[in-house]
Amino acid sequence: MKRVDFRKTSWRAKAYLVFLLLFLPILLTGCGGKMVKFEKPGIKNPFCGLVMDYRYCKCAFHNEYCEDVGISSRTANAYVRNEYSRWVAHLLKEFQDDCKKRRRDTAFR
Repeated sequence: MKRVDFRKTSWRAKAYLVFLLLFLPILLTGCGGKMVKFEKPGIKNPFCGLVMDYRYCKCAFHNEYCEDVGISSRTANAYVRNEYSRWVAHLLKEFQDDCKKRRRDTAFR
């Protein structure tokens, strides 16, 4: 087996290795004895219209209703993407809390 000299590896390979070692276990969280993966919902279907006012999304993605909300398409795009990121972070936190609760519940059985 050939030894790898990490001093000569590219920064992309190192970044990929760091991702695999640090972030993959976060995404694949053990939840009640099962491996469950958090799936990030789409920005257009579950978020736009249900969580975010559809007019902001229409302005951001289709340049429609911008006068109704009173902002430019670029500003609406930044706003929608920022709110979407906050919403996904909230969902991920809920997912992690739910898994921790399930782990505690199954540990005491």
